[in-house]
Amino acid sequence: MLECLQSKSPGREDSVKNQLRSFILSLRSELTPDRFRRALVDQIVSVMTDCPKKIPIPEEIKEERPWKVDEFYRYSTAILSGLYEAIFSGEG
Repeated sequence: MLECLQSKSPGREDSVKNQLRSFILSLRSELTPDRFRRALVDQIVSVMTDCPKKIPIPEEIKEERPWKVDEFYRYSTAILSGLYEAIFSGEG
């Protein structure tokens, strides 16, 4: 996602990282599994629409069955920490 956003806004790396940081924080505030999943998918779709790269979406996110509470906490924690690490791990 970072590379696709940077290609849409060349030379504005700080702005792109701030946009993704804001997305992570808003995603973190989603308290229900359905809203979390919908916000995540909406963001991926909006960013990846014109991008030549593809993000594979795991089956757990795509399937329509509701997540149990323990699944929601496990998946949301893994997704949020993975996004944060992937985007900001090189900042030191």
